[in-house]
Order: sequence, then structure tokens, then C-alpha cells
Amino acid sequence: MRVRFADMRSVPRSVTLPAPISATRTLAEVAEALVRGALADHPHERTISLLAISVSNLEEHSVVQLELPIGLKDEPRRTGSKGGMARGEADRAVDAIRDRFGWGAVGYGSGRVEYFAICSRRIPSAR
Repeated sequence: MRVRFADMRSVPRSVTLPAPISATRTLAEVAEALVRGALADHPHERTISLLAISVSNLEEHSVVQLELPIGLKDEPRRTGSKGGMARGEADRAVDAIRDRFGWGAVGYGSGRVEYFAICSRRIPSAR
């Protein structure tokens, strides 16, 4: 990952993960952590002119080795863990929708818990 600031100074960051990953969300989390680290090291910078993210050693594997849940720090990111497999299923579902309806048919989103709490219908208690 490379961040370039307005004065054309670049700050590179990289990480080698201990296990293979295959989910888009996991790649985004790793990239976000690198960017946040670079920005934390340069708190006086206000303008970013370039943000470049790259990945390497990509391989296609059709078989996933399941992993035992032993509490590793990066367990949710590991492809063979329960969370990793769920992330992979989500990616495949998004790919299938895009294949059928086009790239713009589905995207990524986020929500705030407070928003959903305000908008949700409340059921009165039975007294």
C-alpha cells in the first residue's frame, strides 16, 4: 500500500499474512489497517493525492482446508475457518448476482446501529 500526500511525498506500508485469504472483505480490512497506520504516523497531513493498494501471490484454489477453531488472532480471516468460509460464500453470492444482472446490481454498504434502532418498529409489551 502506498499513500501519497499533497507535497508528493509517498509513504509505503506492507504486510505478509501468516495464512492465505480469499475474501474481499478480508483484503479490505488489511488494506484499511495499513492506511490507518500510515495516516496515524503522519497526523499533520490533511490531503492525500494517491492511495495505491496491491496484492500479490494470487492463486486459484478450488479446495479449502478446514481449520479447527483454536482461537488464533487472525482466525476470522483464515479461509478455512467458519468466518472465512462465510466471507467466501458472500463473495460468491455477490459474484453470481453481478454475473446475472451486471456489475452495478449490488455493492458494498454499511449501516449504523443507532439508525436501525430508530427506524425499527417497536412491538408493545403484552401486559
